[in-house]
Amino acid sequence: MSQLSSINDTCLLDHSPFSRARHWLSLTVREESGKPILYLSTSRGGVPHRTLISLAFSDSAAPEVLPEKLALTTTHGGAEFAFDGERTLRIRVRGQEALRLQVYSQPYSSSFPCESGRWHLNLNATRARLMVTALSGSIEGHAPFISGKSDTEPALLLLHPEAGCGEFEITEFASTWIAPQTRPSFEAVVESAQADFAQWLDGFGEFPERWRSLARSAAFNLWSNTMPAGGNYSYAPVMMSQNAMTSVWSWDHCFVALALRRSHPRLAWKQWWLPFALQTEEGMLPDAFDDVSVDFGMTKPPVHGRTLLQILPFYTPTPTEVDEAYTALEKWTNWWFAHRDDDHDGIPQYNHGCESGWDNDSVCCGGLPAESPDISVYLIEQMEALAVLAERRGTPELAVGWRERADKLLEKLIRHSWSGETFLTMQSGTHHLGNQGDCLRQFWPLLLGKQLPATISAAQMAHLLEPGRFRTSYGFASESPLSSHYQADGYWLGPIWAPSTHQVVEMLLKHGQDPLAWQTAEDFCKLCQQHWFRENFNALTGEGLRDHGYAWTAAVCLDFLHNAHQFPSNLKS
Repeated sequence: MSQLSSINDTCLLDHSPFSRARHWLSLTVREESGKPILYLSTSRGGVPHRTLISLAFSDSAAPEVLPEKLALTTTHGGAEFAFDGERTLRIRVRGQEALRLQVYSQPYSSSFPCESGRWHLNLNATRARLMVTALSGSIEGHAPFISGKSDTEPALLLLHPEAGCGEFEITEFASTWIAPQTRPSFEAVVESAQADFAQWLDGFGEFPERWRSLARSAAFNLWSNTMPAGGNYSYAPVMMSQNAMTSVWSWDHCFVALALRRSHPRLAWKQWWLPFALQTEEGMLPDAFDDVSVDFGMTKPPVHGRTLLQILPFYTPTPTEVDEAYTALEKWTNWWFAHRDDDHDGIPQYNHGCESGWDNDSVCCGGLPAESPDISVYLIEQMEALAVLAERRGTPELAVGWRERADKLLEKLIRHSWSGETFLTMQSGTHHLGNQGDCLRQFWPLLLGKQLPATISAAQMAHLLEPGRFRTSYGFASESPLSSHYQADGYWLGPIWAPSTHQVVEMLLKHGQDPLAWQTAEDFCKLCQQHWFRENFNALTGEGLRDHGYAWTAAVCLDFLHNAHQFPSNLKS
C-alpha cells in the first residue's frame, strides 16, 4: 500500500460532485435554507440540464466524504451513499426519519410504482430512466397524473427505514430494467469502491508529507471524473467537470494525459488518443465531444505533438499505435496549412478565439481570422513529434523531412511575426494588428527553448519577467493586470489557469529559470490547497473562480507534485 492509499482523511467537496470512476451519475451538495441538500445528476451528453433528483432530510450536518462513500448525519440518524458499478447508487438509511427524494421538474416525464417496493422514474429530457428499489424498508410515493399531458407531477418519494435501517438503490437503465440476480451488500459496494480507488492511487507513488493529502485529492478528482467508454468515447475519458463542463475538449485531455504519464502511462496514451478516434478524413479534430454529440464548428490548438513527446519517455507504444499516431498527427498537422491559411502565407490561423483554447483573450482583438504565433509554435513541436515517430517506424528520411520543415516554419514565423520586441498576432489577409491587449500567450514561442534565436529568447524572457507585468503573488496572470483589457474574473482576460501555468513552468525550465519555475509550480499547488481545484483563480487575490472540481486543474497540480522535491519550500526544509 502506498503512502497515498494509507491516508484516510475525508475529501472536501466544495460543490465538486462525488462519484466513482466509470459512473454516469454523481452527487453534488448544495446548501439551501441552512441545510445541505444532495442532488443526483447525470453526466451524459445531449441533455438540457443534468439534475435528476434531490435527496434530503429535514435536518442534517454537512456531509462527510470519503472516496468510497458519502454520509449525511441527522439528529435522528442519517444516510450513507455509495456508487456500485456504472449505473447504480446504493443508499443505507439509519434511524427513524425517512429520506426525502424529490424528482427535478422536467417535461415529458412520468413516475409510477411498478410493484411493491419499486418506483419507475422516466425522465426523458435528461435521457434518464431510473428504478428506485427498496431492498429493505419501504417507499411511500406521490406523483399525481397531469390531465391532458400524459405526464405526472414530479414525484416525491419517502424512503422509510424499518426497525432503524433501510437499504435502497437507484439504478439507471437505457431501455428495459432487468432485476439483478444477486446484489452485493452495502459493505461490499463500499469495499469495492475503496479497493478500486486504492489501486488507482498506488500508481502515483510517493509524495512529500505536506503534499500527500493534496495529491490524494487531485487523484480522486481524476478518478471520479472518469466516465464509461461508449458512444463517442473510444476509451473511458476523464471529463473536465461533472458540474457544467461534461465533455472532452480537444486540448483539455492532453493535460490529463500529462498527469497520468508517470503513474498510468497506458491510460495517458488512451486519453491522448480520444479526439483522434473522431478525426475527419481531412484531418480536423473536433472542438469538443461527449458520448452522443461531436462539435466540428471549431477546433482546438495542435498541442498533441508536444504532449506526445512528453508521454513517450514513460510509455512505449506498440508498432500499431506508432503507425496510428503517425498517420493521425500527419493529417492533423497538414490540415492547418491546407484549411487554416486563407491568405496562403504559410502562417496558419485561428478562425475563432475559442480555437486557441484561450476563448476570449485579447490576442484576437486585431480581428479574425487571427494568425497567432502559438499555432506555428505548436506545429513546429508537432513536426518534431512526427520525426520521432518516423524514426520509430524505420523511416529516417521522413524524420529528416519533418525537421527541415519545422526549421523553415520557424524562420517564416520570425520574419512574419517578430517585431523586434515581441511576437505579433495579425489578421489573416490584411495583417491588421488592431487594439491588442497584453496577453501572456504572446510569449509562447519561448516553448521552443534553444530552437529560438538567443537574442529573441532574451528579449521575450525580459518582457515576460518585467516586475508587476504578469507575475503576481499567486502566479502568472493570463492578461497583465496593467492592461486595459484586464478583468479580475474575466475568464482568459486575467485569471490564472492550469494549462497556461503548466506551459509557463515549462518555458522557464527551458530557459534556465529553474528556481522561478518551481516557485511558480509550488504557488499553483498552494492555490489548489487553499481554494480547491477551481476552473481558474483571481490573479491578484488567489480566489478560486468559476467551476468547481475541474479536472485539468487537478491534473496540472498532480503533475507538478511529482516534482515537489524541487519546490523551494522543500529545498529550505
